[in-house]
Amino acid sequence: EIEQISALKAQIIALLEQADLPADAPLQPRAPGQRIPLTVLQSYIWNERMESGCAIRRDTSFAVRVSGPLDASRLESCMGAVVQRHEALRTRIVVDDAPMQCVDASYQPELQLIDLSRIPAECCEEELKRTASEFLGESVDAGTGPLFAARLLKISHIEHVLILATDHIVSDGVSLQILNREIWTLYQQAQRGLNFDLPRQAVQLGDYAAWQQRTYSNWLKTHGIRSEERRVGKECRSR
Repeated sequence: EIEQISALKAQIIALLEQADLPADAPLQPRAPGQRIPLTVLQSYIWNERMESGCAIRRDTSFAVRVSGPLDASRLESCMGAVVQRHEALRTRIVVDDAPMQCVDASYQPELQLIDLSRIPAECCEEELKRTASEFLGESVDAGTGPLFAARLLKISHIEHVLILATDHIVSDGVSLQILNREIWTLYQQAQRGLNFDLPRQAVQLGDYAAWQQRTYSNWLKTHGIRSEERRVGKECRSR
């Protein structure tokens, strides 16, 4: 599907340029307390899962092997700061007439440490894969959450594997790579005794969802009416 979309990139851009979107629909932070709809992609994922009856799992993950001494408590604190920075990582999907995004005001994820250091070296890699697979295979209640979680696998006192995982409905692989980069940026700052410092987050996923819904509604007010007029006209001509 990705390849098909890439092949149609030029046509998609041309259609968007001709779409005549309202000029007064900038992407900006949503109003406080505003209900947050699902994005078009989130709706597609949600509906597909409801129809198939598939359990919700943290099916999007990113793992990094860390060599050298590691302060797990400091790492957990840095991860919590990044989670607080990104609403998507504190988001649940609740159903109230229709599925909606619900952002928790705060969520301090626990960085569960799984010690594999006592396992014989020849079996460690296999156990690492099994443990990671077990973690990623856990089913999650989208309404209860959390949809984001992490595990730290200890191979030895100087070697660890950090696994970040979330449900694709609130994040993707590229986003997790950004999350990983921000976590280690804060970790390095903390090691040097500095305060956490990352660029301000201008908009969040919920802001984009609200903007997308507003833009689409505005588009329908004009283009939807025109489409209906063309349909009626076509039916009249065919009689």
